[in-house]
Amino acid sequence: MGMENLAIGSLPGVNPEQVAIRRLTGAIGAEIKGIDLGQGWDDAVFKVIYDALMEHGVVFLRDQSWTVDQQLEFSKLLGSPAFSKKLPFYDGTYEYVSVLENDGTQLVVGDVWHNDNTDWVSPPMGAVLHSEEMPEYGGDTLWASTYAAYDRLSAPMKQMLEGMTAIHDNSVVAAMYSSTKSLRSDGLQADETVEHPIVRTHPVTKRKALFVNSVYTRRVVGMGADEGKALLEMLYEQVKYPETQVRFRWEPNSVAIWDNRCTQHYAVSDYAGFRRKMRRVQIEGDRPF
Repeated sequence: MGMENLAIGSLPGVNPEQVAIRRLTGAIGAEIKGIDLGQGWDDAVFKVIYDALMEHGVVFLRDQSWTVDQQLEFSKLLGSPAFSKKLPFYDGTYEYVSVLENDGTQLVVGDVWHNDNTDWVSPPMGAVLHSEEMPEYGGDTLWASTYAAYDRLSAPMKQMLEGMTAIHDNSVVAAMYSSTKSLRSDGLQADETVEHPIVRTHPVTKRKALFVNSVYTRRVVGMGADEGKALLEMLYEQVKYPETQVRFRWEPNSVAIWDNRCTQHYAVSDYAGFRRKMRRVQIEGDRPF
């Protein structure tokens, strides 16, 4: 699907003749054009963005003039903002808006394929990320569809995984990032373990998606260490195929909104000597099933 013209009402930041969705890859991602959320939104604008998010897993908007408060208010339409256990508060005051800031020399948070916070009993539904300052080059983010990752599996493997669960915790993150200023030290304790299905069903689309990642998933329930590790390593590989991915080149005032229930993402660390600053609102989710 290329550019799709959409029927939408007129707002100061919306040109009805230019609002369009451009699909970016066969598996995941779409760019939405013709909307400036800094000029306001209504139910029709939100529905365009939400429906595209449910269809494509991650959506992108460029040249967004909105404020921190507007980003937070828009995020509340997706669900209740989630308190980040690790990232610093934006401006030191916004408890539900996190800042990701790096000069390219610090350890980068997120430069490995992962879903956010699957160590939580109810992991985040998703997130709204806005770029403030971007390097001259580098600093891209990739997303992968875990629907597509699941679909890659053979029928016998899908049948075997049905009903299987895995243990998730925060121990790897605590060990990896204990010395970086990119995270709050008070959020780096290794929390208690949680158990999630290896294959989850999306509560809206009803599609099945892989729900394991190397950052938080520790072991398969009911399997020995060796065979469980081999299974998890094979499943981790499924998001690494280009056919499952989309890559986004950030510019200042770009926005990405993603569904954490059916995607993983990877922040590329290739901008030494440049400054990268972003602000993120996470959205509370439900317990996977």
